[in-house]
Amino acid sequence: IRQWLYASQMDLDRHGNAFGIIESRDGNGLPKRIRLVSAEDVTIRHAGGIVDAYVIDNENYSPTQIWHERQYVVPGLPMGLSPIAYAAYTLEQYATAEEFALDWFASGATPSAIVKNEAKTIDGTEAKKIKARLLASFQNGEPAVVGSDWTYTPVSSPAKDSQFLEANDARVVDIARFFDAPADLIDAAVSGQSITYANIGQRNLQFLIMSLGAAIARREDALSTLVPDERYVKLNGDALLRMDPATRDGLLLKKVKAGVMTVDEVRALADLPPLTDEQKAEIQSSNSNAEMPIPGGSG
Repeated sequence: IRQWLYASQMDLDRHGNAFGIIESRDGNGLPKRIRLVSAEDVTIRHAGGIVDAYVIDNENYSPTQIWHERQYVVPGLPMGLSPIAYAAYTLEQYATAEEFALDWFASGATPSAIVKNEAKTIDGTEAKKIKARLLASFQNGEPAVVGSDWTYTPVSSPAKDSQFLEANDARVVDIARFFDAPADLIDAAVSGQSITYANIGQRNLQFLIMSLGAAIARREDALSTLVPDERYVKLNGDALLRMDPATRDGLLLKKVKAGVMTVDEVRALADLPPLTDEQKAEIQSSNSNAEMPIPGGSG
C-alpha cells in the first residue's frame, strides 16, 4: 500500500490527477484491485464538466472502470490541477476554469503535440502541408488519419509547468511555496529569516497542520470510497510527530496516569509484549519498596 500511495501521489503532484484501471471488485461492488496507469497516458473525454470516457492506450473505458483521484480541484473542470498549474490559475486570474484548462493543457508557447514520421525525413514544404491538414482536423473536432509510419505525441502539462516557472523567474522558495513545502525543511530558507522551535515535535506539528493537513484529508476521503459506508480510512498523521525519547516517555507517562492509555498500550508502541502476571507483581513490589521511608532518613 505504501508503494501504491507513493506512486499515485507522484501523479497527483505532477499532473493533479491519479488514474487506475479497476481490475476486480469485491462482493459489495467496491474496487478490490486497482492497477495504476501514468496520467500522461490518459485522455479524458467530457462534456459540460461530466466525464463520458477515459482513453488509455487507444482503448475507451467508462467512468465506472477507472479510479480517478483529483488534486487542486476548481469549478467547471472534471480534472485536477498540479500545484504549479493551480498557482498559475490563481495568479493569472482567468475568467473561467474552462478557459484556463484549454490554454494550459492544449496551447501556449510550447507545441501542443509532436507529429513524427518514423520512416523518412520530411522537408519544410511537406511538413507545412501535413501540419495544416492536422490543424484543420483538430479544429473541426474530427479524427486525424495518419499512415502507419507516423506517431502523434501530445506534449504533457509538465511542459507548461516549466514554462510558467521560467516566465515568472520562480526561485526555489517560490516553487516550495507552490508545493506547500516549508522552504526551511528543504534547506531553502529565505536569506536572513530565522525560525526557531522549542523542539522538533513543534516543527513537525506545524508542518502537519499547515502543509500536509489538506493533502492527508483529501487522500483519506478518496480512499474511504473503497470501503463500505460504515467504515472509513484514517492515515496515521501522528507518526510524523515523533519526539525525542525523554519528551515521548513523559507524555506517555502522563497518559497512563490520566487513564487515557494502559501500560500494555504504551508497551505496544515500543514493540513490547503485554506485562505478565510475574512482571506486574515485581513492578508492584518495586513501587511499594520505593515508597517506604528510609530508616534514619528524613522522611
